[in-house]
Amino acid sequence: MKQPRRVLFASLGAALLSGALLLPSQSSGQSDILPAPKTLAPATAPAPVAVAPAEDPATAALAAEVLQQQVKIAENQKLIDEKLAIIAENLRIARIYVSRVK
Repeated sequence: MKQPRRVLFASLGAALLSGALLLPSQSSGQSDILPAPKTLAPATAPAPVAVAPAEDPATAALAAEVLQQQVKIAENQKLIDEKLAIIAENLRIARIYVSRVK
């Protein structure tokens, strides 16, 4: 009795998954790929954290290096967010032009 139930649930799950993936949905003209630019990661760099005096100078040097890397990562993330916003806007404009052709 368990085997037919498993097959039934497996086929039902596969049908629901394929229906969710294959059926088209209504388009509102907004990008489905990217959220609105303001909902992406914040463009502000994290506040530098004061490093507590370490017993070992090597540990303090490593901590300072990690802080510098975090600042650089925050700057890079800001640039990435700006580029993603430009791409999202270009996609939006392209969709408008494509909808006018039809």
